[in-house]
Amino acid sequence: MSNDKLDKLIKQNEEILAELRNLQEENRRLKAEIKEKDDQIKQLLELIEKMQERQERLESRLNKQDIEDLTATLYLQNRPKEEIKEKLSDIDKRATDKYFESAYQKISNNPDYQKGRVTRLQFMKEEAQKNNMTLNEFKEMQFIGTLFRLNHKKRVEAGLEPDVEIEQGDYDALEDWYESYLNEDNEDDNPAWWLKMNKYYQTHRNDILTQQRIQKKIYYQLHRNDILAKKKIYYQLHREKIAKRNREYYINHKDKPKKYAYKRLYNIDLKDFNSMLLQQNNRCAICNESLDLTNPKKVCIDHDHSTGKVRGILCRNCNLAIGFFRDNPEYTNNATLYLKRSD
Repeated sequence: MSNDKLDKLIKQNEEILAELRNLQEENRRLKAEIKEKDDQIKQLLELIEKMQERQERLESRLNKQDIEDLTATLYLQNRPKEEIKEKLSDIDKRATDKYFESAYQKISNNPDYQKGRVTRLQFMKEEAQKNNMTLNEFKEMQFIGTLFRLNHKKRVEAGLEPDVEIEQGDYDALEDWYESYLNEDNEDDNPAWWLKMNKYYQTHRNDILTQQRIQKKIYYQLHRNDILAKKKIYYQLHREKIAKRNREYYINHKDKPKKYAYKRLYNIDLKDFNSMLLQQNNRCAICNESLDLTNPKKVCIDHDHSTGKVRGILCRNCNLAIGFFRDNPEYTNNATLYLKRSD
């Protein structure tokens, strides 16, 4: 092989190696960027999860931790599982359905709680005797006391004043509080409305809403293919049902598109349109022919193109005619004279 060919091959090899090194460097850079973005997404998801937990803690009567604490109290009182669930459902059924099973499993499988369930019975009997109560009455007061402490803590977190002050051992006041707590209808006192009232939410509302939008966007990006596939499968399985629902919606809301179109194009609402129709006796303002209201394309709102002012309702032919005359009264007068002269 000649020296020229050898030099040429060596040069080509060097170029290939240089290009390979560049590709490797670019690959490392891209991996670093991907890792950085993954870390950012992870931090965002963690932040969103914390904010969601806080929102849930403030907007529900009971949250996950409340369910665990109350379940623990009732479990240590030797109450059966169904009774515990029913009692918590009376307070917040949604949270109970969501968290109770996992909370009960966690507590019932804990050896300390299993042991406490056996040893605590004698303690409760002694305390009930001290307070001149039956065992069941003492259990109930113990449960209400736990609920009161959780409620007090939540109101403090929400920046609200405690709804009532109860001294230790005042079981009558505690029972009255529990009755009003279960029956309260006032939005200002109902924990389900705390999110709207708490100082943190009012101060950070824009940040919370922004994070919720980011969360939805991230979730969609991560699960886009799954979401689209599920939508497609759902449509294929329920095509007739969806078509029927769409037809029913159109029949029940067929005036809705008109309403927004009239407002956007002519600055009138459906009420104004119907009022003009009534004044014109459902007839064209020019030719006096009956308007075909079953065909929206044959009913036209005539307006001044320079000022936007609505002049009346015309049939399609008359609307086209004055359009061809360029809304000029002189042209229409000349056309009238022309037709009369022809007669």
